[in-house]
Order: sequence, then C-alpha cells, then structure tokens
Amino acid sequence: MSRRGFTLLEVVIALVLLATVLVTSLLALGKQRQTLRLANDRQQAISLADALLTNWQQSPSGIPLATGGPFVERNGWWWQTDIIANRIVFGRPHPIVRLQIVDRTSATRGDRVLVAIEMLHRTMEN
Repeated sequence: MSRRGFTLLEVVIALVLLATVLVTSLLALGKQRQTLRLANDRQQAISLADALLTNWQQSPSGIPLATGGPFVERNGWWWQTDIIANRIVFGRPHPIVRLQIVDRTSATRGDRVLVAIEMLHRTMEN
C-alpha cells in the first residue's frame, strides 16, 4: 500500500524554513527603511548647513563662534559651532571652526550628528 502526502516532520521542517525566510526578510526591510530615513535626514541636514553657511558668508560678522541654536524647520535639530584648533595663515591666527547639525530627538542614543563641516574662519581686517 502506497502512502501519499507529507509526514509531520516534513511539514514542521518546511514551516521552520519558511518562518526563517520571513523573519530574515522583515529584519532586512526594517534595516533598509532605517538606512533610507537616515540618508534622507542627512541630505536635509546638508541643505540646512548650506543655507546657514550662505547666510553667514553674507553677514559682516561671519560664522558665529562656539554657539548654537535650534532649527525652526526641524523640531529637535540643532546647529552648533565649536573652535577646534587655531592655524597661522599669512602671519595671523585663524580659528578652525566645526559646524555640526545634530538630531536631539533620540532619547535612547543621545545626540546624533548628521553633518559635521570644518572650515577656516575668516577674521575681520582692521
């Protein structure tokens, strides 16, 4: 007498394999969405940093040193500038300034730096 169909062991193994493929696919999809969200945030941060630098370049006072503030456009995002070094250029000291755009909305991971730009600060001629 010939039996047709699958044994219980074969069905369980097939279900375990299917579950493994589904869980792996869902984890990969979640990671891909997180990476895409971070890339989008960084692109927006670059645009905001570009706008800040353009405004500061047109301002007579230049880049504000060692300060920061929130963005109206993005709740929880801040910009901050820090002097990280000094360089002598043409016999005069010039600070190296780092501009950072920071996401402060992540309570579990702390501040997340989205963009960091370092530049030579121009000093005003007397």
